[in-house]
Amino acid sequence: MEWIKNIKLEIINQQETPFVLINLDQVKENLSFIKGLIKENNVDWKVYYAIKASYFYPVLKSLKEAGINGIEVISNLEKNIANKAGFSNNQIVYNGLFRKKQEILEVLKEGGIVNIDSVQELESLIGEQDLSLGLRFYPEFEGQGNFVKKESKLGLDKFSFEKCINLCKKEKIRVRGLSFHIYSNLTELSDLKKSIEGCLNLIDKIEKELGYSLEYLDIGGGFDAPSLLSENFSEQFKEISSLIKQRKPKIKVISEFGRFLVNDAVVIISSVKGIKENALKKWVVIDIGTNYLIPAPGKNFKVFPLIKRKPDNKQKSHIVDAICSPAGIIQEDNSFGPYKIGEKIAVCNSGAYTSVMKEQFIFEDPKHLFLKEGMVVETIDKFKLNDVLRYHGWKIKCN
Repeated sequence: MEWIKNIKLEIINQQETPFVLINLDQVKENLSFIKGLIKENNVDWKVYYAIKASYFYPVLKSLKEAGINGIEVISNLEKNIANKAGFSNNQIVYNGLFRKKQEILEVLKEGGIVNIDSVQELESLIGEQDLSLGLRFYPEFEGQGNFVKKESKLGLDKFSFEKCINLCKKEKIRVRGLSFHIYSNLTELSDLKKSIEGCLNLIDKIEKELGYSLEYLDIGGGFDAPSLLSENFSEQFKEISSLIKQRKPKIKVISEFGRFLVNDAVVIISSVKGIKENALKKWVVIDIGTNYLIPAPGKNFKVFPLIKRKPDNKQKSHIVDAICSPAGIIQEDNSFGPYKIGEKIAVCNSGAYTSVMKEQFIFEDPKHLFLKEGMVVETIDKFKLNDVLRYHGWKIKCN
């Protein structure tokens, strides 16, 4: 999160906390990093943005300007948001469970990718002409994902997958590619490599069975932000690229990156409201709430004081919000104390699944500032009372 050090102090000092800083240059830099690795390894690898990570238009606009290949969506709402941001349906990867038939056909008609996740959904499409679909499955390999497990609702198991293959053969539905997404917050790629090897073995088998080659292998998302990756990440990416080129030189790889592109591009500036302690623990209460910093799976919030100091394990405290819930923990065992009341702090790794999953209760939405080259280029104002009331169904006219 080095970029926060370069933000002018007047930008921070003139704002009332809490507020959110979104660095659009960092979003582009994260995309540039992975595109650089792809180019360096000369592999046919397309990068899609998992839009569920953040719907902000300036983020989508920045990714489009930087040459993102497309958008991964899991609902018709998300597809419509992507369309509004200038992405056509042939730039869409549409995942999800039990979507409406017309929504699926609309994306397919314009050349987009749809990955099927159940036998029932595939059966509902029988009779449609010239279908070309992907299948989302759970790869067979030694181990399992750290996010989606084998018993999950997501992905076809071995028996459902075989049933779908047989249905596609019988009904002359073309299997365009395979998809899996079983990881989250990966900082190194050894497990991913094993699962890809399992996928390539399966592709060999079903290509012989179907009598034609598959177009793509969609490996989902699951990479952590570039600033958090291990030192050997680039070398492991090279190994995976070499494996794919050796085994399937004509197949296209698709990644659906969400957290990877936006998580470390967002910092929340908050203030210490108070400090509470007992014989066992110390809590530092700050003015951003977990109604915004949702404690979702994979969260990795890190809190740092804006006044630089070294960590001290003797000064550990829990960073929490003021919501009356034991779940309101932002970071446990933070070692940058002692904190002072009124001190400004930075909550880092706040860009993924926060603004989209936030709840309109207890505290208002904070102000958002979008940055380019260290300057504020766009803002979203803090919610006011009437904004919250309208959200909850009060009949209040807009100003």
